[in-house]
Amino acid sequence: TSSIRSRAASSVLLIRDSIGADRGIDVLMLQRPGGMSFAHSWVFPGGCLESQDKSSQWLAHIFGLTSAEMAEQLQWPEVPHSWWLAAVRELFEEAGILLAETTLSKDELADARAQLLAGTGDFLSLAQEHGWQFDLSSLLYQSFWIAPEWVSSRYATRFFVAPMPCGQEASPDGTEATAL
Repeated sequence: TSSIRSRAASSVLLIRDSIGADRGIDVLMLQRPGGMSFAHSWVFPGGCLESQDKSSQWLAHIFGLTSAEMAEQLQWPEVPHSWWLAAVRELFEEAGILLAETTLSKDELADARAQLLAGTGDFLSLAQEHGWQFDLSSLLYQSFWIAPEWVSSRYATRFFVAPMPCGQEASPDGTEATAL
C-alpha cells in the first residue's frame, strides 16, 4: 500500500462545434507556465477543490441535478456539488469562461474575474452578488483519473465536458495559463 496522497481536483473539457468550419469539435486547452505543476504542458482548465466549493450556500445557486444524482454519477456521497463547482470556478479563473446564467456584460464579467484573480472576491461571493445560477446538468461527468505514483503533484481528478457558452471568449489568466 502506498503512502502517497492525492489531491482532489476537477477539470473541464470545454467543447465548441466547428463542424461547419470543417474542423470537427474544438476542445479548449491551456498551457501552464514554468514553475508550476505540469510546467509548459497543455492541459484542460482545472485545479484543486477549495473549501468554498463545498459550501451549502451553493445550493441556492445550482440546479439541473440533485445531490443524489450527483453522488450517484460520481459514486461519491460527500458534498458532490463541490466537484462541479470547482470545475466551473477553475474554468472562470483560468480561461475567463463562466458557465452560469448571468446578465453581466463582457466588461462586467472581466471585472468579476479580475476580483477573483486579485483575491478581492471569492467565487461564491461573486455568485451571490451577481445572482449567478449554474445548471450543473450542462456539465457532463466524464471520468475519474488518479495520477500515477511517480508523478510528484498527484491529483485525483474528476473530468467534466461542457459546451462553450455563446457570446464568451476565452482568455488566459497569465498566471496559471499563458496560452490557449
